[in-house]
Amino acid sequence: MDVPWIEQDQKNIDEAMATIQREFDYSGSTFGYRRVNERLNKLWRSAYNFLLDKYNNKDLTVEEVMRTLPDYIIKEQFLKKLIERRSPRGLEISKINKGNRAKQTSHSLGSKSLAQKNYETEQKGLNDIEI
Repeated sequence: MDVPWIEQDQKNIDEAMATIQREFDYSGSTFGYRRVNERLNKLWRSAYNFLLDKYNNKDLTVEEVMRTLPDYIIKEQFLKKLIERRSPRGLEISKINKGNRAKQTSHSLGSKSLAQKNYETEQKGLNDIEI
């Protein structure tokens, strides 16, 4: 958790890829290597964000949060991410991201695409106009 996957040194990346390659054959393909690398980076971010969301109780101080962590979490790494998230910059980023998520339109239109639904709404509006 201390060093993001994308910033790992080449030796660590090669060791991880060798382990993966023993299970999956992607030899001869740089696409496969890149795809695995991208996926591991995403899983890495998801894992530490999940832990931060689970254990970062905003009502507690950083020290109190650290005392509540289970043994399997590396305390030094978690502390670094926790301080980063609670910093003014981290709080500002969180506020911006929350606003951006609120602007997103969820797709709950069934089998129709958003474009198709918009087109039908426009047509319905045009048909309702009396001349």
